Amino acid sequence: MEHLDKWAAMWRFQQECNAAAAKMKEYAKWAANMLYYPWWDSVYEGWIEKLKAIGIYTDKDNIRFSGFGSQGDGASFTGTILLDVFWQAHGAPPEYLPLVELYRNNMVGAVQLYRYHSNYSHEYTVSCDGITLDTFPDDVLSSGVFAGQDACKFADEVVEPLLDEVEGWITDTCRVHMRELYDDLEEEYEYLTSE
Repeated sequence: MEHLDKWAAMWRFQQECNAAAAKMKEYAKWAANMLYYPWWDSVYEGWIEKLKAIGIYTDKDNIRFSGFGSQGDGASFTGTILLDVFWQAHGAPPEYLPLVELYRNNMVGAVQLYRYHSNYSHEYTVSCDGITLDTFPDDVLSSGVFAGQDACKFADEVVEPLLDEVEGWITDTCRVHMRELYDDLEEEYEYLTSE
């Protein structure tokens, strides 16, 4: 009987070791898919260059994302927009040309993408808002198609009514890029965590 009890104890011990080993294997498989380093840096660097080429200046500190698979996941960036480069890269509607002319005459403040909701990272947390016109009473447009016109009058009558529409267009265009950035981040993550 004593011999049987020892045998049963050894058998239980072996079963517990097998169960523990199986759990360790499962944990090791799970841990191997966890990424403990900033794997997104290479994606960020590529996007920073891509955005710069189309008139959006940002850096790693101004890019955010959360993912993948939960409500509210997404990617976004903030930064400065160079209107003439942005216009050229995105084929802006011709009716926005007056704002570009003021920009080329140094009469438009920096155009910024702002983050308004810091709890999330998706593209709807960012928008272009508050384009400012820096015109003064005696300013005259010195170059471009509207050269020679009174800058204040031109800004008030022609450009000011366009600002909300232009800001919306810039925001929507940037959001397309933010969704593409998120797709690239998700693709990179899937690649790195696949077996």
